[in-house]
Amino acid sequence: MSTKEALELAKNAGLDLVEIAATAQPPVCEIINYSKFLYQEEQKSKANRASRTDVKEIRLRPRIEEHDVKTKTNQIIKFLSQGHKVKVSLQFKGREISRPELGNKVIQDLINALTPYAELQAPPAKDGRGIYLTLLPKKSS
Repeated sequence: MSTKEALELAKNAGLDLVEIAATAQPPVCEIINYSKFLYQEEQKSKANRASRTDVKEIRLRPRIEEHDVKTKTNQIIKFLSQGHKVKVSLQFKGREISRPELGNKVIQDLINALTPYAELQAPPAKDGRGIYLTLLPKKSS
């Protein structure tokens, strides 16, 4: 069928001739309602954006104050409730590296506080001058 014939059919039906795959040989066209087609494409793109999860990062120090830990915990809970993964990194500077128990205590307190909201992707990992941890939102049952 030629393009003219297809265009004539579309006009008679009160619809539009829409090119679906321009790179195909021969190009693929459909006779459809174009505004409905645009609406469906928009809905697909919204669904794709909604299903995408971002990884948020929270940085801590081993000598962080208790109030600051609570503030960071609240921020993590906010991120998790929005469906994001959260990467927690605790960095040692200078001689702090000689006292890893301070960092381990901060991380363990954080994990205990976040147990109702998050699950660990993997146990905390020590890498170089830091301890890293990834939290996932808890599955609602």
